[in-house]
Amino acid sequence: MKIQAVVDEELGERIKTLAAQDGRSVSQWVARVLACWVSGKTDDERRKNLEALGK
Repeated sequence: MKIQAVVDEELGERIKTLAAQDGRSVSQWVARVLACWVSGKTDDERRKNLEALGK
């Protein structure tokens, strides 16, 4: 099964903006978010981890 990822243009622009605000490249920012997501064992932990990124 082939998985295709489609990134909406608006979402792409939002990610670029968030990365710039954080002083990171887009790839660094995405890697940080993914690392934060996988570090949680439950959805609640993942949500808390992601919320902490914004603080």
